[in-house]
Amino acid sequence: MAQLTKTLESLYQAHDRYEVLKDYFKIVAITLNNSSEIIHDETWKANEQEYLNTVKKYSKEELEVLVEAAGMLIIIIDDDIKKGIYQDWLGDLYMKSCTASKEKAQHFTPYSVGKLMADMNIKGDIEKLKTQDVITFNDPCVGGGCLPIAYCAALRENNINYQQKALVFAEDNDERCFYMTYIQLSLIGCPAKVELRDTLLMKNLGKTWYTPALKMQWLKFRKHLETDNRS
Repeated sequence: MAQLTKTLESLYQAHDRYEVLKDYFKIVAITLNNSSEIIHDETWKANEQEYLNTVKKYSKEELEVLVEAAGMLIIIIDDDIKKGIYQDWLGDLYMKSCTASKEKAQHFTPYSVGKLMADMNIKGDIEKLKTQDVITFNDPCVGGGCLPIAYCAALRENNINYQQKALVFAEDNDERCFYMTYIQLSLIGCPAKVELRDTLLMKNLGKTWYTPALKMQWLKFRKHLETDNRS
């Protein structure tokens, strides 16, 4: 992650680092979401337009840096997952960028704490979880995705294939968190419904995206999505 951080830092002289990270998360998330969509409907087109509106802020050379950073992130997470290493990659990047407290005094849960919570959550239920076709997990204030990532790691450590069994419902009212969570759950292969949502007001704020792993297994998880009564 040190090299990724250094790569993004090269853009901070010409652009506000807070905006660079926000745009980086948005660009990567839209790319992952739209590239996994079969139907190019109005929502797809709106996402594409949002992508174009974002990238036009940057020169050709700066865009090449953002593309390089996107590729680095994919490689980092893929390499870690192959080794069984899980962490809140983007949460760590975000907190170390010194931008997290700028507007909302955000302080994400350390991954070590999230992992402890996940281990405690499934302790004693492992054999039961192994018999379930679908294991659901809901985080109404997801941040960058620390707790769902830790939960997936805990399942894997107990020989439960979260990529086929877990269904995560992740929500946050912060757009940066929405994108960060979508990116990370997509790249670890977790089936997830990610919402930009005000949980306290029970109000969707305009975005509901499904990770590629969920889109690929839609029929398996459909009844759980259809019985999700949050509105």
